[in-house]
Parts: sequence; structure tokens; C-alpha cells
Amino acid sequence: MAFHYTIEIYVDKSKAKNILQNSSIIELASKNNTSIDYSDNKLNLSCAENQDLDEELVKKILSTLKGPVKAKAYLIDGKSKIEIFSGTLDPKNPFGYSKDDIKERTIDSLDEEEEEIPIDDDLEDFLNYNDDEE
Repeated sequence: MAFHYTIEIYVDKSKAKNILQNSSIIELASKNNTSIDYSDNKLNLSCAENQDLDEELVKKILSTLKGPVKAKAYLIDGKSKIEIFSGTLDPKNPFGYSKDDIKERTIDSLDEEEEEIPIDDDLEDFLNYNDDEE
């Protein structure tokens, strides 16, 4: 199944402009098939389908920002958007400090949760049977 990663980095317009006009960042993003745009006070990095996030690109962006920033990262697989990171990214620690324990959360799931399949009473008795019950 196809998937892609997206990172939202919360920055102001002037910092985003510096990133979007930085030729080495643009070249690196192009080389890694990653699109970068800015909207709603977020710098959005979207990786190409089935491509991992490029660590060098993220480090370059963070070093250009010259300070810690709030960010969120998502894995999008066509059916759901899974938040895989929410916290602070820092040039000194590029993959950051998550404010939450590492856990997956599904956001905007397009599929409804699968309901548990009920187990027939006879099947349950069979599954719980042991030799001592003769």
C-alpha cells in the first residue's frame, strides 16, 4: 500500500520565506522528491510516495531556523493519517523531544473501526478445553 510522510513545522512567515528561498534546501528537497510549501503558519514538508523522510533535509532546515520549533509528523497511507510525532525539533537534536510518549494515534480515519468478531459459545468452550476436564 502506498504511503507518504508529512511534517508540519510551525514557523512565522519570514522564517518560512528564508527556507523557501534557500537554494541548498530547495536542491536537497528536489533531490529527495520532497515538496516544501508554507500555509497557515506551517512549513509543510511532504515526501514522495513510499519514500522515507530525508534526515539531511530536516537537519538543514532546522539549522537555517537556528532554534527549536514545534512540529508534527504524520504517516499517511491513503486510508488514515497517523500522527507519529508531536513535539519540539531542535538543531541540536534534530528528531526532537516528543511531549507525548511514543504511541500511534490515528487521525481522520477514513475506515471505521473493525468490530470485534463474536465467538460462538461452543467454539469458546473448545478453545478453553483442557485435558483435566474429562
